[in-house]
Amino acid sequence: HAFVFVVLNGERQHYYRFQTDEFSYASSHEEYYIRVGNNVFTHGGVSLDLRPRKGDDAQLVLNGTLSFERVNPWPVSLMGLGAMGP
Repeated sequence: HAFVFVVLNGERQHYYRFQTDEFSYASSHEEYYIRVGNNVFTHGGVSLDLRPRKGDDAQLVLNGTLSFERVNPWPVSLMGLGAMGP
């Protein structure tokens, strides 16, 4: 399955579960783009439409759009491979 995980104020966690066919992404030569259900993640922003479904560990309804400007990418090097580790 696919999922979106939201942590609110470092305390409450919300886990939204999606079917695998609700997940899509751009190929490696395209711009950064991920879609999970009606939720879209790009370099330019995030568009969310999160509503708890049966089987989710979530109570929060979250809907909105964030736009990013002047984004500085996470520094990646041979010794530090990224935010998720080596």
